[in-house]
Amino acid sequence: MKPTLVLVAGALVAAPAPLSAQAPFTVEDVMSFSFASGLVADPTGDRIAWVENREGARSIWVAEGPDWSGQALVSFRDDDGQEISSLAFTSTSESLLYVRGGGPNRAGEIPDPLSTTDEEGRALWLIPLEGGEARHVADVGSFALSPDGERIAYADGRDLFVLDLDAGAEPEALARIRGSAGSLTWSPDGSRLAFASGRGDHAFVGVVAPGDERVRYLDPSVARDGSPVWSPDGRRIAFLRVPNERVVHMFSPRREALPFSIRVADVTTGDAREVWTAEPGTGSAFSGVNASNQLFWGEGDRIVFPWEGDGWKHLWSVPASGGRATLLTPGDFEVQFAALSPDRRTVVYDSNQGDIDRKHVWRVGVGGGAPELLSPGDGLEWGA
Repeated sequence: MKPTLVLVAGALVAAPAPLSAQAPFTVEDVMSFSFASGLVADPTGDRIAWVENREGARSIWVAEGPDWSGQALVSFRDDDGQEISSLAFTSTSESLLYVRGGGPNRAGEIPDPLSTTDEEGRALWLIPLEGGEARHVADVGSFALSPDGERIAYADGRDLFVLDLDAGAEPEALARIRGSAGSLTWSPDGSRLAFASGRGDHAFVGVVAPGDERVRYLDPSVARDGSPVWSPDGRRIAFLRVPNERVVHMFSPRREALPFSIRVADVTTGDAREVWTAEPGTGSAFSGVNASNQLFWGEGDRIVFPWEGDGWKHLWSVPASGGRATLLTPGDFEVQFAALSPDRRTVVYDSNQGDIDRKHVWRVGVGGGAPELLSPGDGLEWGA
């Protein structure tokens, strides 16, 4: 079996110095630490990229095996408050995509803490890995890279677009929908696009392809449907269905609700069936993990998902045809980050199991079995 590259963000914890030897702890001391985030792997080679935040100044670093010596690819000298996110390698592994700029507020304004005269923006950029000038791709904050790594899909208001990454390419209008579009997800062959269409108090999962005359909505209802994930053969889509409840809980966790469920739909007909539903009581309210999607379609036609059914946030899996769910991560601990391996056989996740003071990275099969610890020691590791 081909080994799996596991991405880990971590920090070492040093023993505290005696109180008598400690100097005053200042804001400068806090900001002087370098913090890494946004770690991604090149799907075609031994190369990784991540975002470095040093004293508020952001930069993008790249490292390549076997020595994994990091080099700065993009550096911004000042603490300008502009986030860098959504790193992605292109198909040829010659360039890297990234988004610069924070998310908008309710008025649609991008963060601009320096009060610049022309106001900051949020945009997608592409930069050669061998160095050079970054090229502006589109004024978007989120995108979906096609499986062949040569196109992106994105939403601009009510409109869905597809754009080739070649310089000078013009976006192709895919569809205009009602509501807002999110969770854009390409089919495995790159011929179709699934998305969630938010309509305020409910949401649909839609599918559309270039040249289509209509959008197909899968099993629409008055619930909030989302987190679509394609089957490996591209014939089915699994998605979450969360019942709409006009209940607001301020400053307190919500453990119970009308139970959420998982449904699987035929992409051609739009027909769907419920394959699993949460039990009433604790865990009936959906609570997600940090991941590219809340559902993973694993080997053996199994769907992996998070659930707090035993009072802890764990990973479970269920057959796509329906049946009882299998607990993948048993124990008194929480799972926060999760990712499916490229071969779809295992799930990599972080947790504090067996070490209440630290988080470590683990791996478990999508069908169950004993979890395997991947990052033992005295460090703190997270991200997958």
